[in-house]
Amino acid sequence: GQGRPRPVLAPCGRAGVVGMEELCDGVEAATLQAATVEAASAEVSSSATVLAGDDASLCPKKRRVQSCAEEGGAGSQLLMQGLALIAKVPLFANIKACEHPQLVAAFKSVEYEADQVIVSQGEEGHELLIIDGGRAAMKVKGPPHLPVRELVQVGILSSGDYFGEAGLLHAGPWTATLQALDKLRVWTLDSADFERLGLRHRLRFRRRMAVHEGAEPPADLEQEELDVPPKTEEERAFLRKALLANPRLGPIVQSLSEAELDKFMSQAQRRHVPQGEEVLRQGDVKIDFFYIIEQGTFMVIRDRELVEQWGPGCSFGERALLYREPRFSTVRANTNSTLWQVRRQDLRGIERAQLQRKLEDYAALLRRVELLQGTPEFEIQRLADALVEVTFQRGEYIVRQGEVGKAFFILNRGAVDVEAKGQEPTRLVADGEAGLEFFGELTLLQDLPRWWTARWRTGSVVAASGTVSALVLDREVFLRLIRRTAAAAKADPGADRSGLRAYSRERLEEVGLLGCGRFATVSLVRCVDTGLTFALKSLFKARVVEQKQEHNVKMEKMILKTTQSPFLIRLLATFNSARHIDFLLEAALGGDLLTIYGRHDFYGSAAHGRFYVGCCLRGLEHLHERHIIYRDLKLENVLLDASGYAKLTDFGLAKFVIGHTYTRCGTPDYMAPEMVAGAGHTTAVDWWALGVLTYALMEGALPFDAPQSCMIFWKVERGIENVRFDSPSATWVDLVRDLCKQKPSERLPVRAGGARGVFEHAWFAEAEFDQTALDRRELPPPYKPEVSGPVDLRHFDPDMAEAPKETTPYVDPATGWDADFEDTWGPASLD
Repeated sequence: GQGRPRPVLAPCGRAGVVGMEELCDGVEAATLQAATVEAASAEVSSSATVLAGDDASLCPKKRRVQSCAEEGGAGSQLLMQGLALIAKVPLFANIKACEHPQLVAAFKSVEYEADQVIVSQGEEGHELLIIDGGRAAMKVKGPPHLPVRELVQVGILSSGDYFGEAGLLHAGPWTATLQALDKLRVWTLDSADFERLGLRHRLRFRRRMAVHEGAEPPADLEQEELDVPPKTEEERAFLRKALLANPRLGPIVQSLSEAELDKFMSQAQRRHVPQGEEVLRQGDVKIDFFYIIEQGTFMVIRDRELVEQWGPGCSFGERALLYREPRFSTVRANTNSTLWQVRRQDLRGIERAQLQRKLEDYAALLRRVELLQGTPEFEIQRLADALVEVTFQRGEYIVRQGEVGKAFFILNRGAVDVEAKGQEPTRLVADGEAGLEFFGELTLLQDLPRWWTARWRTGSVVAASGTVSALVLDREVFLRLIRRTAAAAKADPGADRSGLRAYSRERLEEVGLLGCGRFATVSLVRCVDTGLTFALKSLFKARVVEQKQEHNVKMEKMILKTTQSPFLIRLLATFNSARHIDFLLEAALGGDLLTIYGRHDFYGSAAHGRFYVGCCLRGLEHLHERHIIYRDLKLENVLLDASGYAKLTDFGLAKFVIGHTYTRCGTPDYMAPEMVAGAGHTTAVDWWALGVLTYALMEGALPFDAPQSCMIFWKVERGIENVRFDSPSATWVDLVRDLCKQKPSERLPVRAGGARGVFEHAWFAEAEFDQTALDRRELPPPYKPEVSGPVDLRHFDPDMAEAPKETTPYVDPATGWDADFEDTWGPASLD
């Protein structure tokens, strides 16, 4: 943010936000016109014709262009329309109403007829588009594995939706084609006017909500098979073609073996649908099937309006099925029709087939390790899932002679040199046919200096080829899986409680609202006895049960009780009442990074970025050491305490995991590719999210931002290589690319050296960043929030519209899910 253009909008005539009617009622049309003439950078004719490029399948962009600078009543009327629209767009919520006229004056209004192209994918984009009336289809070129890359519709924008905000920050090609579905008006703001008005860091980007697909699937990947007639060759070919054409499923299907694809298609059921029957209803949360149209046509209806029609070969329903979103549209048979329908569990099964094959290969390797001979097969399978693939570059030490060994290595790809004092190096090469190369297995049983086996000499192991891949089994994980003992008995109520105190829900009074999320509200509360303040996270029990979040709520409590780090929000107590369950948490009153950066224009500041990334890194390390995946790192979930240090909060999606887990959850903008694919993920997803967060801090935008989640996921699948950077040679850019590698094992903290590699990266090294001082909280923060006292709420900007509602009264399901939730004993001090 240093050296960025400062706002040049005219100052408000009086303090506070001026209401839209108050602003406009007393102003003559001529005065409004005069205020807009200066803002218009060029005279615009009342109509213009612009060609859309070479795409003959789309109607060219013949459109009518207007601006508020036009003389007469037309310009004033257009200004009034623009003012009404801007007031409803969340992107401009931080701009005062008295500044709106000059903002609207910088826009141009463009009218399109149905089927006309608004922008084309691949063309250079440098403007923001806001839809005002009508609807536009968002289309992208089909997946690259298709022989003909036709445009595939991935979403629909309607009035108030906007597209292209990334183009305001840095010009680049449009990531999608927008085509008018009916007559509509589009307001456009050029990047030059955007900079002139000083709006770069005054936009209010929407808060990202996390999504969760529900309860965990069964551990085994085998699904109940249906008794359906076998498919003919023609039917199989039709289903294959339709699956390949689907932009989200095509790449997954292409990677399946013939046997796996056959098994999947064998489960597809034919369904006859009479004219007028609704297959899907907009807003439904009962999500069971994915559909392929074999015969007939279907109407797609959204908000009671017909938006398009689908015919044979089209497929639908995978978006809600994969991401557990409510159905986006109503789909009604226009004629007597025939569908193929595929169950949710079968669809998820094909996503996991690749991972299952990989784990079977890992298990085969483990069976060849002498130490593991005789290990029960189910334990071998669990150990295979716990293996982590780690990559090393030429010259990196995998093992240093004399160090204490804490892992077992299987050479998977590449070559290494074994170096021992006074002896020639020994070259080992990964070759499955010649024999398995592994080392460190004795360290699984005891802490010894690094040994190979009884027949191998001690020594260091160094990567000898360009890239070396090793499968690593952590000693602690091994002992936890193989040497586990009976579960610890429940804590004795009479156990030592020194350093603890009892907290009472009845002795807390609410001070004000801190924030809202999909499932909870967080309030600042004060103890009437001590005057101390805390954050109280409250969830409606009815919502918890309705959304099947009982297990996750208990998991969140367990994780909070397990962690104790200055970089994580800490838990003090939990309460259970008739309608609510509550977490009593440490209060960090400095605000979240999204709010702080928006108010103080810190975007682009390396000093701020390094400090906050360093805090997040240490918090994630603490979680990962305890085998906890966070899964919801984002600007909104990083809080500053009164001293300016950052802490991670909201562990509603966190989970204890050894190996892989499958629930698709998180905030779409921060989701890693393997999370999007739903094929199993590990702690590596948190490092991807840290790369996204670093990009956001330095660029003031999100790398994969889009109006709809399906578009975000499409961008994520394309990878960080297709993301534009303002300064591509900057060292922080290299760090983001290292954190956001498509392959999880290649992300910097997963490689040799672990998270230490981030602090050793050039971006931190060039500033001589002191990690030790950070850990001791002795490193001066780049910003210290003004906090006048324990009830100061100035750094929070909650929106009650986002607060969850209790839709139905709570009825106890008699499962006992909340029986042990309340725990009123917690740390007496957080020092």
